[in-house]
Amino acid sequence: MPTGTNTRPSLIPRLREVKIYFNEKCLPASVASSFFEHYAKTGWLNKAGKPINWKQVAFRWKMRVYHKRPWLYDRKVR
Repeated sequence: MPTGTNTRPSLIPRLREVKIYFNEKCLPASVASSFFEHYAKTGWLNKAGKPINWKQVAFRWKMRVYHKRPWLYDRKVR
C-alpha cells in the first residue's frame, strides 16, 4: 500500500474509540454503540456515498440525543 493511502485512522473508528469519545461527552456506552452500529451498516459513508468525518457526525448525533432524550445526558464522566 502506498504511503498516505491508509484512511483507517480518520474515517473508520473502532467501537472502543467511539465509546471513549461519547464517554468524554457524558453519554452512555449504549448511545455510542447505537451510533457505531448505525454507521457501520452504512460503511461510514454519507447519503451521497462519500466518507464521513465520524467525529463531526458524532457531534450532531450527540446533539440530537441531548434534545430528544436529555435524561440520558449524564453530567458525570464515568
